[in-house]
Amino acid sequence: MKGIQLQNLHIQRSGALIVRDLTLDIPSGEITVLLGPNGAGKSTLLDAISHVIPTQSGAMILNGESINQLGRLERVNAGLSYVEQGRQIFSHLSVEQNIRAACDSKELADKGITRTIELFPELQKRLNTAAGMLSGGEQQMIVLARSIIKSPQVMLIDELSLGLAPIVVSRFLPILKELKQSGMAILLVEQFANAALEVGDRAAVLVHGECVLNESCDSLRGDHSRLHNAYMGIH
Repeated sequence: MKGIQLQNLHIQRSGALIVRDLTLDIPSGEITVLLGPNGAGKSTLLDAISHVIPTQSGAMILNGESINQLGRLERVNAGLSYVEQGRQIFSHLSVEQNIRAACDSKELADKGITRTIELFPELQKRLNTAAGMLSGGEQQMIVLARSIIKSPQVMLIDELSLGLAPIVVSRFLPILKELKQSGMAILLVEQFANAALEVGDRAAVLVHGECVLNESCDSLRGDHSRLHNAYMGIH
């Protein structure tokens, strides 16, 4: 299967077992939405997939090949991209310099700038502006643009909407649809469940580090009671 498969993952953080025996498929050409209450282990899972933290046991298979033994940079080179929380940018650098900083060649950087403007034309007039002077939504555009420059096969996105107004978040959802249509596999952690279900294909609910629900987004849209029960651990 193209995309990434997670098999029986156990993940610790600060000595505590956070994710327990998690199995989940994130196929190419689909958006898999990861929902759950605060502290459920969602960010810990993404950190482990990208190798910010190690896993204790289990397997991670990217396009049929194990990535368990790969370091963080090696996973990036294998086709994995991670959009972390907090809009990590170089605030003192310009928008263009932020994009170029993510590239390892002038040719790739030039293509990256072109692709950034295609996706976010509102940044064209801001290319020479210090990134720290931009709005939160514009900074998130930079983060997303940098994350897709190398055409990753799998993208992990942790709380795209964090600190942003819903109307700003709605600007990004069509971009995610475009990326999945290009064949990318996307694992999206999102606090706005309804918006995530609108753009997603499948949804998994994580509670106390365990997957308690894994169904199509179509079947869950508007069914607030099933999501609520899943969040509360009611089966």
